[in-house]
Amino acid sequence: MRHLISYASICGLCIGLVTLGCSRTEKKGDGKQGADNSKQHSNDVGFLWKATSGTNTVYLFGSMHAVKKEYYPLPAAVDDAFTQSKTLVVELDPNKLKPEVAAKLLMAHGMYPPGQTLSGSLSKKSMELLKAHCDAKGLKVQALNQFRPWAVMLTLVGQELAGLGYGEEFGHEKYFAAKAVKAEKPVLELETADMQIRLLADLSPEIQETYLSKTVAEMRKTKESLAAITAAWKAGDAKAMEQAMLASYREHPEFRPLMEKIFDERNVKMVERIEGFLKEKDSYFVIVGAGHLVGEKGILNLLEEKKHKVVQVRAPK
Repeated sequence: MRHLISYASICGLCIGLVTLGCSRTEKKGDGKQGADNSKQHSNDVGFLWKATSGTNTVYLFGSMHAVKKEYYPLPAAVDDAFTQSKTLVVELDPNKLKPEVAAKLLMAHGMYPPGQTLSGSLSKKSMELLKAHCDAKGLKVQALNQFRPWAVMLTLVGQELAGLGYGEEFGHEKYFAAKAVKAEKPVLELETADMQIRLLADLSPEIQETYLSKTVAEMRKTKESLAAITAAWKAGDAKAMEQAMLASYREHPEFRPLMEKIFDERNVKMVERIEGFLKEKDSYFVIVGAGHLVGEKGILNLLEEKKHKVVQVRAPK
């Protein structure tokens, strides 16, 4: 569940496209969140590292895709690193993905064709678990019947996050994308929306069902999970972040295909791009989900294995 909290906003625009009788107004980021809380997070470390080569510096910022407004401002070291960088790099540029494009992707990959339904595809046990959750939340399970398990999973996680006050409109990507526009910095993308949606859409029906059932079963732990992830992020604690987000999935063989697709394979490709940046002369500020940085197969370790110098950036004492 802890990883889902971060991953849910990968397809954040798609989450809002599935109507369950609840709605929220999205606020466009302006890079000024939390201006009245200037001292609130002054002691936070933040999840920031830098990789260096003989010619360049690449800052690596581990983001939380969905946060609360009061989590701003960010630690000064994070904003300073962005200011010093010439180019912003994100998984997806939130300013470029249009709702109509997200809608088309959802229909193409997240909905069953005529004649197929969620209730007809899931096992009786999984369907009963889903119905019980929807009943408890005042949602109509019938509204989900056209959607595949991965789309239902993202929708339910999005609803849970919104109910706790977390929103992708305050996510770190939107915050820095808005700052980049204001500062006229170029923004590069590591991936495309189609690539990210296919991460889940291309999983086997069996894995999708297992993932959905685990999500629903552990939904009650969302608040606790968010607290652990947030504490690790604020402390800049990579080991605690790995434990909070990845450990429970790494320990179960049935989730190996999921971890390989969502993390391991993508991390390798991201490192290839980062190595390209390190060969250039203009500094980069790279934002990826915090879970991508940590662990044996995380970006930080992969860069170190390739003999790049990687150090954590902390505010001066």
